[in-house]
Amino acid sequence: MKIATWNVRGIAEKMEELQTELLKRKIDIAILTETKNKNKGLEDIGNYVMIYCGVPTNQWAKSGVKVKVKQPRYRPGVAQRVPGS
Repeated sequence: MKIATWNVRGIAEKMEELQTELLKRKIDIAILTETKNKNKGLEDIGNYVMIYCGVPTNQWAKSGVKVKVKQPRYRPGVAQRVPGS
Protein backbone atom coordinates (compact mmCIF):
# COMPACT_ATOMS: atom_id res chain seq x y z
CA MET A 1 0.00 0.00 0.00
CA LYS A 2 1.32 3.45 -0.93
CA ILE A 3 0.39 6.50 1.13
CA ALA A 4 1.28 10.07 0.18
CA THR A 5 0.87 13.55 1.67
CA TRP A 6 0.79 16.87 -0.15
CA ASN A 7 0.37 20.40 1.19
CA VAL A 8 -1.53 21.69 -1.85
CA ARG A 9 -2.09 25.31 -0.68
CA GLY A 10 -5.40 25.44 -2.52
CA ILE A 11 -6.72 22.51 -4.52
CA ALA A 12 -9.00 24.20 -7.08
CA GLU A 13 -6.46 24.49 -9.90
CA LYS A 14 -4.56 21.32 -9.00
CA MET A 15 -7.18 18.57 -9.26
CA GLU A 16 -6.10 17.37 -12.71
CA GLU A 17 -2.40 17.37 -11.74
CA LEU A 18 -3.24 15.55 -8.50
CA GLN A 19 -5.25 12.84 -10.25
CA THR A 20 -2.45 12.32 -12.80
CA GLU A 21 0.25 12.02 -10.12
CA LEU A 22 -1.78 9.64 -7.95
CA LEU A 23 -2.37 7.29 -10.87
CA LYS A 24 1.21 7.56 -12.19
CA ARG A 25 2.73 6.83 -8.77
CA LYS A 26 0.08 4.21 -7.89
CA ILE A 27 -0.92 5.96 -4.66
CA ASP A 28 -3.62 4.16 -2.64
CA ILE A 29 -4.27 6.88 -0.04
CA ALA A 30 -3.43 10.58 -0.33
CA ILE A 31 -3.74 13.09 2.51
CA LEU A 32 -4.04 16.66 1.23
CA THR A 33 -3.61 19.63 3.54
CA GLU A 34 -4.43 23.33 3.12
CA THR A 35 -7.05 22.48 0.50
CA LYS A 36 -8.98 25.71 1.20
CA ASN A 37 -12.30 23.98 0.61
CA LYS A 38 -15.61 24.71 2.25
CA ASN A 39 -18.00 22.30 4.00
CA LYS A 40 -17.57 18.59 4.73
CA GLY A 41 -18.46 15.60 2.66
CA LEU A 42 -17.69 12.67 0.47
CA GLU A 43 -17.18 12.64 -3.32
CA ASP A 44 -16.72 9.80 -5.78
CA ILE A 45 -14.15 10.97 -8.34
CA GLY A 46 -13.26 8.18 -10.73
CA ASN A 47 -10.66 5.84 -9.26
CA TYR A 48 -10.83 7.52 -5.84
CA VAL A 49 -13.25 8.47 -3.12
CA MET A 50 -12.52 11.84 -1.55
CA ILE A 51 -13.44 12.57 2.07
CA TYR A 52 -13.03 16.23 2.94
CA CYS A 53 -13.47 18.77 5.71
CA GLY A 54 -13.13 22.54 5.39
CA VAL A 55 -14.56 25.73 6.81
CA PRO A 56 -18.31 26.55 6.87
CA THR A 57 -19.74 28.08 3.68
CA ASN A 58 -20.06 31.54 5.26
CA GLN A 59 -16.32 31.77 6.10
CA TRP A 60 -13.33 32.71 3.98
CA ALA A 61 -11.78 29.51 2.60
CA LYS A 62 -8.64 28.55 4.50
CA SER A 63 -7.08 25.40 5.87
CA GLY A 64 -9.00 22.22 5.07
CA VAL A 65 -8.09 18.57 4.65
CA LYS A 66 -8.94 15.96 2.02
CA VAL A 67 -8.23 12.26 2.09
CA LYS A 68 -8.37 10.44 -1.25
CA VAL A 69 -8.74 6.68 -1.04
CA LYS A 70 -8.37 4.43 -4.07
CA GLN A 71 -11.73 2.75 -4.81
CA PRO A 72 -10.89 -0.92 -4.13
CA ARG A 73 -9.57 0.06 -0.66
CA TYR A 74 -12.55 2.22 0.26
CA ARG A 75 -15.40 0.77 2.31
CA PRO A 76 -18.70 2.68 2.65
CA GLY A 77 -18.61 2.41 6.46
CA VAL A 78 -15.72 4.89 6.49
CA ALA A 79 -18.05 7.76 5.53
CA GLN A 80 -20.23 7.08 8.57
CA ARG A 81 -17.29 8.08 10.78
CA VAL A 82 -16.77 11.44 9.06
CA PRO A 83 -18.63 14.18 10.97
CA GLY A 84 -20.97 16.11 8.71
CA SER A 85 -20.82 13.74 5.75
